[in-house]
Amino acid sequence: MKKILLFIGLLIISSFLANAQKHAIKGSINTKLPSSKPSGEIIKRCGTTEHQQWMIQQNPELKEKIKLEEKKIREYIASHQQEIENSKAVYKIPCVVHIVKNGNSEDISDARVIEQINQTNLDWAGANGRSMGAFSSTLRANTQISLCLASVAPNGSATTGITRTSTTVSSFSDDDKVKHTNQGGCDAWDATRYFNIWVCDLPGLCGYAQLPQSGIDNTYGVVINYGFFGLTGATAPYNKGGTLSHEGGHCFGLEHIWGDDGGGCSGNDQCGDTPNQDDATYGNHLPYNANTNPGGNFNGAGQNSTTLTDACSTSSPGIMYMNFMDYCDDSEMANMTPNQKTRMQAFISQYLMSVVNAGATVCSGTTETQACDTLHYPLTGTATIYGSDNGGYVSGNNGYLDKAKAEYFATYSPYTKINSVILWFGVATHTGNTTNITVNVWKNDGTGGAPGTVIGTTTVPLATIVTNVDAGEATLATFSTPVNITGPFYIGVTLPTVSGDTIALVTNTDGDSNPATGWEKTSGNTWQAYSAASPAGWESNISNAIFPIVCTTTTGIEENYLEDILIYPNPANDVLNIDMANSSNSNVKINVYNSIGKLIKSIDGKNMSQIIKIDLASFNSGIYFVSIQTLEVTITKKISIIK
Repeated sequence: MKKILLFIGLLIISSFLANAQKHAIKGSINTKLPSSKPSGEIIKRCGTTEHQQWMIQQNPELKEKIKLEEKKIREYIASHQQEIENSKAVYKIPCVVHIVKNGNSEDISDARVIEQINQTNLDWAGANGRSMGAFSSTLRANTQISLCLASVAPNGSATTGITRTSTTVSSFSDDDKVKHTNQGGCDAWDATRYFNIWVCDLPGLCGYAQLPQSGIDNTYGVVINYGFFGLTGATAPYNKGGTLSHEGGHCFGLEHIWGDDGGGCSGNDQCGDTPNQDDATYGNHLPYNANTNPGGNFNGAGQNSTTLTDACSTSSPGIMYMNFMDYCDDSEMANMTPNQKTRMQAFISQYLMSVVNAGATVCSGTTETQACDTLHYPLTGTATIYGSDNGGYVSGNNGYLDKAKAEYFATYSPYTKINSVILWFGVATHTGNTTNITVNVWKNDGTGGAPGTVIGTTTVPLATIVTNVDAGEATLATFSTPVNITGPFYIGVTLPTVSGDTIALVTNTDGDSNPATGWEKTSGNTWQAYSAASPAGWESNISNAIFPIVCTTTTGIEENYLEDILIYPNPANDVLNIDMANSSNSNVKINVYNSIGKLIKSIDGKNMSQIIKIDLASFNSGIYFVSIQTLEVTITKKISIIK
């Protein structure tokens, strides 16, 4: 193939060594995962303060209104604090995501929107599992606030809770034009019934919010840069969903943790359990760990540091840089405090109860209990492919007849299941046959912690991988049943053996991963790390571009008497499973509707098998609703299909 020949022409091939030592030869690649922003762009974390100043310039009377509303909320908290702290209320906020795009490159998939909502809910629940540094875990609160995508539009029709608007406007700023159709944006849905989220091109800015003190009107809500919305495909270091979690905090009354005092120690975020801080904290400050925090710091004294101090907080535990209302990288955003929770709930109870009440009718009748993350994404360091001196590739087929390539994952908490995996291949060729590439998940119970027991498997047609490589895209492999994980694991691919069939994964550059997390199975059926010494190994500290999508629970219907009905995988690709194993299904009717309510498929019968499989071959990518009707109940579940 032309692509492969061009690639091979870029390799620097050395002579074959008589003693068959493995040597890696670096090659360039012309494929890349989609990135949303140029890597050199300077990004400001939040524009909420500047936006509020702009609003006051447009309406000077707003300044006094904000002061008055702030006074009222402080008085309310003072007289109701104990009541709020002891409350068991869980506020479910129906939301709508307005995607305003100038071209398809600025579009966001439905799956990525769902991924973002799930992550923000996990963040606000205090359940994302990230480190609190030197701070007590008691300062990590469950806010008891969650978002749900609306399933009913303002006109009463069915909706996914996602709108898309094509615009001729090249980009937007913090002047609210994106919130108005007549200015190239999209009008808000009724702000007394929906929480509005706009996603657009917002150069130089992650996002901004309108504080509730300014009014619950047709501009209330958040605006997020499309490059930093969601997880899969979002741009590091703001690719873990933290921008919405931060800006949503503003919308529910939270201020920046340092009080926006311009570098002094006099600022106040109105929360007594957040330490005094002189300014925003950018970057990544948790200890370096090659597996879980490769961007972390290693201080000059040779010790990993978890404590940051400044002129306002001079001793341990220092400043709370991992708080969602600071500016650190998404990978270390960890908590809202109990006082922040109190403030958020107070604002909701005083300003947004009409939105909460609307949730009973405009949100889906089922609860999304799944929260997901994409491990090791994005790839650390510089993407490349290494050729082998014996022909072929270090991370794929080569003259040494390696049998498989895999990536090691030491940590995964709080996630318990693998739904799917993103595989970034840089080389793929086939001979027109029907070869399938096997994707396996292994326990680390082999010799010396190597891959051992296979606990999950799926396949991907080699022809699909070739098409994706030609298009510069990654390949998604979905497990028909989510794979349970209870300890460190490996995910990888078995290499094709048919003559002319070739694959090779993208890796990072030698030294970007230390220790190496890339592994291989040799022709002698022995597993070893890429860092293994010659003559058998490559002596290269590199990682494969393998990114498992891990979740907290199996996506399914898990409410009350519906605990025994599961729908998986979600997102789905070729087959959707409805597991009725623990349910009486002698009479069941299943209907599948598209996002506008059109019936796409219907199954009506008696004594069906306990696991009902729906073939999705004829379905397009998008959001669908599965309605399951039994003798006892009718329930509806929203699913995503990604092709």
